[in-house]
This record gives sequence, C-alpha cells and structure tokens, in this order.
Amino acid sequence: MGALTSLFFKITQRLPPFTLVPLFLGLVMLSGCSSKRDQELTPDHSLPSPAHPITTSSLASPLLQEPENAPSFTRRIGVLLPLTGNHAPLGDSLLKAIELSLLEANSRSIELVIQDTGSTESGAQKGAQALFQKGPIDCILGPIHAPDVTAITPLAWEKGIPILAFSNADSVAGNNIFIMGYSPKDQMDILLDYAFSQRVHSLLLIIPQSPYGTLISQSVRQKVVSVPSLTLFDTLTYGDPSTLAETLSLIDFSKVEGILIPEGGEILLTILSFLEKNASYTAAKPKLLGSGQWEDEKLFSQPALKGGVFSSTSLGAKERFKDKFLKAFGTFPDNLSALGYDGLIALSANLSVSVLDSLLNPQGFDGANGHFSFTLSGHIERVWKIYEVSPSAPGGVVDITPSAGHLSLEEATPLTVSPDRPLGTF
Repeated sequence: MGALTSLFFKITQRLPPFTLVPLFLGLVMLSGCSSKRDQELTPDHSLPSPAHPITTSSLASPLLQEPENAPSFTRRIGVLLPLTGNHAPLGDSLLKAIELSLLEANSRSIELVIQDTGSTESGAQKGAQALFQKGPIDCILGPIHAPDVTAITPLAWEKGIPILAFSNADSVAGNNIFIMGYSPKDQMDILLDYAFSQRVHSLLLIIPQSPYGTLISQSVRQKVVSVPSLTLFDTLTYGDPSTLAETLSLIDFSKVEGILIPEGGEILLTILSFLEKNASYTAAKPKLLGSGQWEDEKLFSQPALKGGVFSSTSLGAKERFKDKFLKAFGTFPDNLSALGYDGLIALSANLSVSVLDSLLNPQGFDGANGHFSFTLSGHIERVWKIYEVSPSAPGGVVDITPSAGHLSLEEATPLTVSPDRPLGTF
C-alpha cells in the first residue's frame, strides 16, 4: 500500500480538488483494498477549473511498472465539460468516466487539461480559449451539446485541432469534428429492419414534442421512404402524455402492426396504460417497439411491456462499465458517462500516430458501449443490438440480435441489467 499511496500523492499534485476522493477510491479498488462502495460522492461544483493538467502513470501489474516502448512524448487532451451550471451533474459524471479510462490507459504519456464550460455556449467558447492559453493541445474531448460544439469549432479550426464531441447532432460533424452521441437514425434503422422482418408493415409513431422526437420522426420517415412496403399509419405527438388518452381510445388497432414509443420511465407506463384501455389494442396486440430510453430494469418487469423490443448498444458492456464506475466512485454513472470513457479509449489507443490516424483506426475500439469506430465524415459507427423484454428472464431482457442478418429466437440468450436511470438525450 506504500507504493500506491506514493503514487496517489504524485498524481494528485495535478488534479482538481473535487476529483481527489474518487481517484483515491479508484486506486484503492485496483490495489485490491476494500472501499465504501455505498458512499455517495458529491463534488463541490463551486470550485474553479483546475489550473494544472491531469496525468497518470501505468496501473498495469506490477502497479508501478513502466510499459515497454512507451512513447517519449505526451498527448495533451483538452477536456471541455460543464462542471458548473445546469448540466454540472452530467459533466461531473463524464469527467469521472474519463478519469477511470485514464487510469486504465496504461500510459504515462497522456495529460488531461480540463476547462469548465459553465453549461453555456459562451462558456464553451471561453473555455476553449482558456485551453489554448495553457500550452499546446493535441485535441479537444467534449463539449456535450451541439450549440457548444458550433461555438468552439472556428477556434479549433484556426489551431488545426480535432474535436471529439459528445453530441449526436449530424450537423456539427465533419472537417475534423467527430461526434460520439447515440444516433437516433442508427437506432431506428436496425429496429425497423428487425420489425419489418417480423412482418410489421404498418406503424404507429408516438413521440414527444421535442428535438429528440423530431429526430426520431425524421429517421422513421426516411426509413419508410426507403422501404415501400413499410407504411406509417399515423404520428401522434405530445407535450403532456395525458393528452393522448382520448386519441388512443379512438384508434382501431386492427390496422396497426407495430407501435413505436421511443420514451421511457413514467411517460412510457402512462402511454401503455392508455393503450390497454382500448379493446382493439388488447385484441390485435401490435408489436411494441422502443429505443434506448427503455433501458430500465423497472420497466423490464412490467407485464404490459412483455414481448416489446428495443435497440441499444451492448447492455453487457454497459453493465461492466457501470460495475467499475460504482466500485471506483461509490455511485452509478449517468447513462451518457460511457461516452467519456470511450472517448479517452479512442484518443489513447495509439500514441505513436496522430490523433486523426488514431481515431480513424479501421479496427475500431471496444469500450463501455461495445465496439465502435469513426468515419472520415466525423460520424461514429456502433454495433447495435436488438433486445426483447422478457420479465421471466434474468434482468428482464433477452438479446435477440439477428446474426448475419438472420434472426434465430432459439439462439436468444438472457442478459442481466442492473437498475439505472433511463437513457438520457442531448
């Protein structure tokens, strides 16, 4: 434990105050010592952005051994996150995930230079300017939201620095700007391909009146155009889901083969309760379809959702990430935190080549969301899966992803998923 303690104090000379306790917990976990896993850690978001970069040494076994043929230079990664303001909890969770990935990177040649965006576009712009004043930066990891990415793009272009952002907005990708967010279009493509293979040809879409709902609607309509025998029965939008009660009571569901509800939590349960009051719905039993918003074990136990299917990245990989995060920090990560963990994996995978060459590695990467890679256009390509809700299965969900384009229900295997909040959108 003496060597570990020495390493802890060496690293913390460069760390912001609010990361010391979580990092120490992570080091204790890796050394095999016990920790208080049930302790909630609440960072002090009033603290200023750190004045010094974060570095770490190899944590491979043996603990302090320098990796062979280690690069002789350092990759300095500027991190732009909302550590204060409305989005501070998400920013803090992302930062923890990045630090966890840094500890596992097995390299002394990575520095994180962290800057707070204050949860605003102007804050993101000022944060990027502050990063550049702290010395050479090889790339920027973050920010989260599309307007923030747009605000810093001209500054990054001027410096010739690539950006790896957590946004899922196609509009900001390209010209050395890469996005990591979960693509609604990709989710809908694999989901509707599966639904069509199960003879779902007539689809009812129920979406919120929000940017997320608009993205889902656009994705579904594009799919309908590309598959002539797939039709959109109707699209229902809502601000308050309670307003759907009368509309859903009047629909003749004998003409509907699938219902897409890309919503989770209480809103999903409310919509399901309205559906079950319609006799034609209970008689026709159209296929229920969903998105990653369904990722909630409390939902998986609901009889009304039995047999429903949704698309997501690897739940098994997410489960392993959540377990490591919980052991290191004593709390569950935000659902978007895995993006930070995976982002650092991509940026640290090969330090002997440029950042762009590293990101464009054709072999891709394996992270907290499963396998992923990037394209020249700045988009992320993920391995998407199909899951079926099965309350009797361990964890309440079964992986029924088709193999090589063909589905075999006999090959479906149960998958355990720990309780967590529904997947957020951004």
